[in-house]
Amino acid sequence: MDEHKIHDTVSAAEQRTEKQKQLKEMQKMFQRKNQQREKDLQQLREAVESHKCSAQTAVEDIERIFTELIRFIERSRSELIRLIRDQEKAAVNQSEGRLERLGLKDKLQDFCQEELKKNSDRVTSTKIRNDFLQYSHRLTPDLNTVSVCVCLRTAE
Repeated sequence: MDEHKIHDTVSAAEQRTEKQKQLKEMQKMFQRKNQQREKDLQQLREAVESHKCSAQTAVEDIERIFTELIRFIERSRSELIRLIRDQEKAAVNQSEGRLERLGLKDKLQDFCQEELKKNSDRVTSTKIRNDFLQYSHRLTPDLNTVSVCVCLRTAE
C-alpha cells in the first residue's frame, strides 16, 4: 500500500485480485442461479410431460368407457326391440286365434241357421205327424196275456 496524503491507496495487483475474487463469487452465484433455473425448467418439463401423459390416459379411459357404454346401450336397445316384437307376435297370434274361433263360430252358426231354414221349409210339423201316423196301428190287447202294469195312452 502506498500512502497518499489524503487517502489510502491500494496497489493495482491487489485491486485486481480483489476484483477477480468478486467476479468469481458473482460467477459462482450466477452459475448456482443458472443451475437452479435449469433444475426448475427440467421439473417444469417433467410436470408438463406428466400432465400430457395423465391427460392422454384420461382421454383413452373415457374413450374406452364411452365405447363400452354405447355397446351396452345398443345391446339393450336390440334386446328390448326383440322383446317388444316377440310380445307383439304373441299378442297378434293370440288375437288372430280368437278372431278365427269367432269367425268359425259365426260360420257354424250361419251354416246351422241355413240348414235349419232349408229343412224347416221342407218339413212341417203336420208332415211329420202324418208320416208318423202312417206307421201307427190300433192295438188290441189280449186280455189274457196283458200284464197289470201295462198302461196305454190314446193318441190325440
